[in-house]
Amino acid sequence: MAQRVHDLIVNEVIELFVDDGGSASDTFEEGLVNLQTILERVCREKLSLAPSKLKLFMMEAVFAGAMVRPNGVSPDSIKLMAIMNWP
Repeated sequence: MAQRVHDLIVNEVIELFVDDGGSASDTFEEGLVNLQTILERVCREKLSLAPSKLKLFMMEAVFAGAMVRPNGVSPDSIKLMAIMNWP
């Protein structure tokens, strides 16, 4: 996957973590441009996306085990609780 979208990673259009990808932007318009770029690449490279995992236009999301918000990145509280409640 990384080989097929390497330039998008370098240009900060997409972030990859194993088989998950994410994209963030400062404006809605920039987000739409990034989305179009990513989807065009997916089609061109004949990659597939899981519709059940696709979420668009979110203000916060869990990605790579962390909560990503406009004001920064923090540990995912669900993961922290699982560790704290480990028998």
